[in-house]
Amino acid sequence: MTKIEKLKICDWTLVVVLIFEIASSFIMEFKHGRDLLGIPSRSWTAIHIALSLGMFALMVWHLYLHYGFSGWWSKICKLKIALSKWLFAISAFVLTSGLIVSVYWLMHYRSHVKKMVEIAHGKIGFLLLALCVWHIIRHFNWFCSKKN
Repeated sequence: MTKIEKLKICDWTLVVVLIFEIASSFIMEFKHGRDLLGIPSRSWTAIHIALSLGMFALMVWHLYLHYGFSGWWSKICKLKIALSKWLFAISAFVLTSGLIVSVYWLMHYRSHVKKMVEIAHGKIGFLLLALCVWHIIRHFNWFCSKKN
């Protein structure tokens, strides 16, 4: 399988996961700890965490297919497209804040710090999802081209 074929598989899988991630993010943001559709709140949180980890794993694979593992940091820093740099920086924040909130969630621990990190994670997470959609729109012709 060629690199382009792997990239197409990765990208289309990312699009599908992104759609579910957007849905789970809206559910997490607006259900405010209540059950929804007969599914308990903790289950929605677990679904959101699983989708998020899957999405970040696919993002790492996407970056690997583009840049490889050696020298990827310098390649990202040298990018001329600001959107890609923002995607990387905001992804790092959302992943870190999500991991912090997940640890609190797993421990059933409530605190003001958790709530502040959770709020920041949610708001910045929506920005990340919007930038991901914009990134897809910018590269939509490549997605649909039959030459690649």
